[in-house]
Amino acid sequence: MKWGRGADGANARRATITSRDLTQADVTCEILRQWHEFYLNEARANPRNHAAEARAELLNHCLTLLDCESEE
Repeated sequence: MKWGRGADGANARRATITSRDLTQADVTCEILRQWHEFYLNEARANPRNHAAEARAELLNHCLTLLDCESEE
């Protein structure tokens, strides 16, 4: 994902990532859903983990870019 470090890195990547980046990296909707769920659970378990929250948001954005249905 090249999402950098911490919440700032994930937020910066959300602004620049494209559907082409994802397809060139062979990222699938299923992979995105699994990682999205992982980071959502991590953010819920530890609300002070701002990186997990930002990564969940990035992954949700990626789900939208690839026209996947997010399971929130």
